[in-house]
Amino acid sequence: MMFMIVSAVLPVAARAQRVTVDIEGLGSDSLAVDVYPFGSEERQSIAVWAPKGEAVIDLPQGSVVGVAIIPRSLVIQRQGGETWLDSRTIELFVNPGENVKVKGRLEENVLRFEATGSELVRGFARWRDEQLPITLEREKLNMLDRPGAAEEQRSAELREMGRKITYKWIDSDPDAPIAALLVAKMVPLDSIEVYAAKLGEKAKQGVLREMVEAAVKWEQDYKRMQAAREKVVAGADAPRFTLKTPDGGELSLTDIEGKEYIVVDFWGTWCGPCLAGMPKMKEYYEKYRGRVEFVSIDCNEKEDKWREYLSQNELPWLHVIENPEGGGISVDYGVEAFPSKYIIDKEYRIVATFQGEGYDFYIKMDELMK
Repeated sequence: MMFMIVSAVLPVAARAQRVTVDIEGLGSDSLAVDVYPFGSEERQSIAVWAPKGEAVIDLPQGSVVGVAIIPRSLVIQRQGGETWLDSRTIELFVNPGENVKVKGRLEENVLRFEATGSELVRGFARWRDEQLPITLEREKLNMLDRPGAAEEQRSAELREMGRKITYKWIDSDPDAPIAALLVAKMVPLDSIEVYAAKLGEKAKQGVLREMVEAAVKWEQDYKRMQAAREKVVAGADAPRFTLKTPDGGELSLTDIEGKEYIVVDFWGTWCGPCLAGMPKMKEYYEKYRGRVEFVSIDCNEKEDKWREYLSQNELPWLHVIENPEGGGISVDYGVEAFPSKYIIDKEYRIVATFQGEGYDFYIKMDELMK
């Protein structure tokens, strides 16, 4: 059996977990593979050559690893990027040190498969198989350019049908690893805490414990964010913060004095619209720098990446970084999109809020500076 990593190679020293794939009916094709170790921000995309549909994929060790695999010929090319349909994708969650064997069968562009391995691997494959008829119908509706009211209604019905299947799986065996996985990845955001509470102790304390805890925290942060959005409005006091600066010091909102306005900007180097908007930000910083101070708060980022970007790009206003654990000041401001900007007056009251990149922020700045 031959295989070849085309676009990336996982570190040799880390190879311990493995997936062996055999897809009947595929022929010779390359496999697009996404690898994402749980608890890590690193996500690797690799390509594996699969003569006669056969391939071996070595994975990094040390944690549960998520793996998504799709034959390159089944990837849909659309304006704006690639689309991986769930019905054409093998998704696995591989335990530390585990070797998983996948036997797939390609039928009319639908990839069915069975997997041997841990209870988690086998359980997720069976859950996916039960969901497949719903998945296929939803995908067909989602590919419509202009769905009508009837199609949207059917899509909502299918979504609810899929959720009921997921809830059934959790309720039927709350101690199973698959129950913990479904709570963490498949339950709607507003129901995670409810279903996490239903898990048995074995599932709560198993290999996915941290993943479930992170999902619960995500829902809690979301609820805080929704509550904050109702409070962080024009005329309200701006949430205070004290955050780390690039030199290791600290900056508080109330340290910024002597300006008519303060612009608080939430961004990240991972955010394409944020980076695309930086030239305009620089233009307006220079335009009003005597009267307005900018402070950019980097979110969801490792400090070294943030510092590296700042060192390579001239962004001459104030910079701080949110706690890397998340759930901090961006939640307190109700940030739902990046970038988000808040104009604050010298009394630290909200003047205006802007979610996403657009010219409305710059129009407002010109109005205020007249």
